[in-house]
Amino acid sequence: MINADIVDWKPDELFDTVVTLSTLEHVGWDEEPREPEKVFKAFEAVRNFVAPGGRLMVTIPIGYNTTLDEGLRSGKLAFDEEIWLIRTTRNN
Repeated sequence: MINADIVDWKPDELFDTVVTLSTLEHVGWDEEPREPEKVFKAFEAVRNFVAPGGRLMVTIPIGYNTTLDEGLRSGKLAFDEEIWLIRTTRNN
């Protein structure tokens, strides 16, 4: 098990596939002291874990981290491909 800050961690080798499920929105947001911009460093770090030709799949909830939401809206955080799942009712 590795207990390290994602921004500082450097893997020994790169990965063909990296998956992060509803995790990165917490980086810098749920920490004390709060560092809202740290989420962008986390995304950059995770992108650097992917081997050339590899894939990165990220899921994030919209509406949890307002800094991240604005980064997506403004294009500060962009992806080659985006797929959106939209909640249509409270219980779906």
